[in-house]
Amino acid sequence: MKPTHIEHIGIAVKNLEEAIAFYEKVYGLECYAVEEVAEQKVKTAFFMVGQTKIELLESTDLRDLLVNLLKRRGKVFTIWPLLLITFRRAWMRLLKMVLS
Repeated sequence: MKPTHIEHIGIAVKNLEEAIAFYEKVYGLECYAVEEVAEQKVKTAFFMVGQTKIELLESTDLRDLLVNLLKRRGKVFTIWPLLLITFRRAWMRLLKMVLS
């Protein structure tokens, strides 16, 4: 079965508040939910792009995998189960899909 859309994309960020401001100002998106998920040790923020949820994640645990990925790669683009692609290339692909 061919996929019809991407349901959910997670993007690890170093600072959630700065990332929210960036997505709202630069992309004109509206953050519709912010929450802390204690058991996963992350703070999250959600945006919608078409039918796709964009989830920004900031780790609340300095020993966490997200933090280590950010230290090594800067911004990372994650799709469960942990498929990593450089942020710029993946984001441009998503924008092309949504805008075309």
